Amino acid sequence: MRLDTRACAVSTAYARYARFVRDALVRCGVPPSDAPDLAHEVFVVLLRRVGDHRAPKAMRSWLFQTARRLASNYRRGQRRTRARFAKLGEAMPEASPEDRVAHDEAATFIGRFLDDLEPDARALFLLSEVEGVRGTEIANRLELNRKTAYSRVYALRRRFERAAARQFGAASWARGAHA
Repeated sequence: MRLDTRACAVSTAYARYARFVRDALVRCGVPPSDAPDLAHEVFVVLLRRVGDHRAPKAMRSWLFQTARRLASNYRRGQRRTRARFAKLGEAMPEASPEDRVAHDEAATFIGRFLDDLEPDARALFLLSEVEGVRGTEIANRLELNRKTAYSRVYALRRRFERAAARQFGAASWARGAHA
């Protein structure tokens, strides 16, 4: 099926079911402020599925199941994020001015690194390195072969390490001065 035909089919489904999907996400525990973004993700998944053998037959139930899975992933990610921030709050002593400057430089570097990545690579890197999601779950979320997911994560880590070594100097990066 051609892209414009698929997009038209998804657009029609969106017009008909967007509110239903947003409401389902809220019922599944997604805050109302985040429900529209996750609803769009549901329809992005639909766009990938329309026209292939995995296209849904019963649209409403398929959309609900997809929304439920995405809501579960969202809640799991939120728990991980809260746990990380709680650990950081306990472990963080008062930062010196030098440490704050180094932190700001590192944050700027990471932001530029992420901006330079393709959207798929960015999603893969964030899932792996920020959210701490393992390879098999990454493969499931991004609909990749497990070995492909592992390979791409490995390549992105090497790319990040090379960029960091260039930015901060190989010796300083190896010592962990900007970690």
